Amino acid sequence: MKFLSTRDASVRDSFERALLLGYALGGGLYMPETIPSVSASTLQQWSTLSFPDLAFEIFSLFLSEDDIPATELRALLHRSFSRFPDGEVAPVATVGDASTPIAVTELYHGPTLAFKDIGLQIVGNFLQHYLQKNNDTISILIATTGDTGTAAAEACRGQRNINFFCLYPTGNRCSPVQYLQMTRCGGDNIRMIAVDGDGDELDVPVKQLFKDQQFRDVTKLCCINSVNIGRVLAQTVHYFWSHFRLHGNRSNCQSIFAVPSGALGNVAAALLAKHMGLPCQITACNNSNGQFAHFVLSGLFRAAPVVGTVAPAMDQSFPYNIERVLYLIAYFSRARDTGAATTLCRQWMEHYEEHGVIELAEEWQSSLREELFSASVSDDDITATVRHVHARFHYVLDPHTAVAFTVALRLAPTLASGQKLCVISTASPYKCLHYVEQTLGVALPPHPLLTRLATEPDRSIAFSGRAKDCEPQLRSLILSSISTTTESRL
Repeated sequence: MKFLSTRDASVRDSFERALLLGYALGGGLYMPETIPSVSASTLQQWSTLSFPDLAFEIFSLFLSEDDIPATELRALLHRSFSRFPDGEVAPVATVGDASTPIAVTELYHGPTLAFKDIGLQIVGNFLQHYLQKNNDTISILIATTGDTGTAAAEACRGQRNINFFCLYPTGNRCSPVQYLQMTRCGGDNIRMIAVDGDGDELDVPVKQLFKDQQFRDVTKLCCINSVNIGRVLAQTVHYFWSHFRLHGNRSNCQSIFAVPSGALGNVAAALLAKHMGLPCQITACNNSNGQFAHFVLSGLFRAAPVVGTVAPAMDQSFPYNIERVLYLIAYFSRARDTGAATTLCRQWMEHYEEHGVIELAEEWQSSLREELFSASVSDDDITATVRHVHARFHYVLDPHTAVAFTVALRLAPTLASGQKLCVISTASPYKCLHYVEQTLGVALPPHPLLTRLATEPDRSIAFSGRAKDCEPQLRSLILSSISTTTESRL
């Protein structure tokens, strides 16, 4: 299968090229040229598979033997989950009682305690596969307000054919544990860069460098945040997995997913799973930065200043995977016509880039609301939910998961027969340890990973000035690092 740009249906790139580029040329995001359909009988066959074997079946729908031989794909996926120390990639807990049974899919059992480990371990191994095959070197550049940086760094650590650069914000825009992880994971081929600015400002120099085609060619620049198509495909797996844990191989049932949403990569993956044939409904759950929730309700999206919250990894005013959501809405509303869908998506995104607003006509507002629901919650709501769930059910939520759990509690009374609620838990409570302990008034047992990190030196780099103005410093660092790496390999 080939992969097109959300803004240009004539783009037909291989999975390898889409993976390595991150952004499609011209500024769009990659999507599969067709969305495969999974039958009810296939869903039943998949229901008893292990997580790695389920991932193999799903990736096999998008990748051919030319992309990667099946035996190598299966081995790659099993290797990707070998660093999950608890032995189970995504356990599903039941939180609640008979009146409010809510499943929680715990996606945080990987090496950095965040859901992004799942997708990034897979992407890291794909990159290693293709770079070794081609004896090539790339530069990975991302910006993070929370968990992406350390998860991506762990996926790329020690790979001599990857130069890794990550911008992260100074100040109180990340939790103390997230800062501990980001400042300690640098060194060798990993460069963690502290700079003043919020998540949207951090994206500015990254986008500037990705739009510089000459610079991209020289540095072989790649992005593996949720822009990368490899992560979107990987994230479809946990929706199928969760559904099977809730319903087994039963038919005539439906999963209602409450998804903590920042950049909307997880929501785009859920929409993809839904249209592959997974019987589900999707709710995108925002914190106080609720522009997307307003967009679903009104059809009007306008970026606003970022509001700092107790769920900082979701503090974004512009969720860049909104482009994939809009593409999918147009694709399925236009009878899978990629030409019509990409034309519409390009018009919406170019209008936003020029005027700072997306305004959907009534037809598209209705299509969007048919696909998903969205809601936002306040810091007070999050804190009340963390306390309620711990006091009543003896279960500890991190604040990002609590955003979705708050919405799930609102949805619970509306469930119909055959429907079950599932909260996607995106981070361990240890990721926001200070907040959790202060909120609950209890001390969590020490986590061995964090105990080890606290003894290691700070390996981060600091840039001067604001993030939105740091493109020259970033450009210089990448070029000098590539020169040094090239010399060391000769």
